[in-house]
Amino acid sequence: MSLREAGSTRLKQLEQCYLNVSRGEDVFSIESLLDALICLFDECCSSTLRKEKNIADFVESPLS
Repeated sequence: MSLREAGSTRLKQLEQCYLNVSRGEDVFSIESLLDALICLFDECCSSTLRKEKNIADFVESPLS
């Protein structure tokens, strides 16, 4: 399985989790998911983790 397929699979699972509210399960709101992503991005920008290649790529990709 390629990384692109794995990402698309996870996206489908996330969509299903969000859309299946009628089953009475807890789901995350879009706002909370965006907050978590922004928090992760900020943490990666300001920490020593940025020295790692994958984290540097993650941080620099939206900036370019």
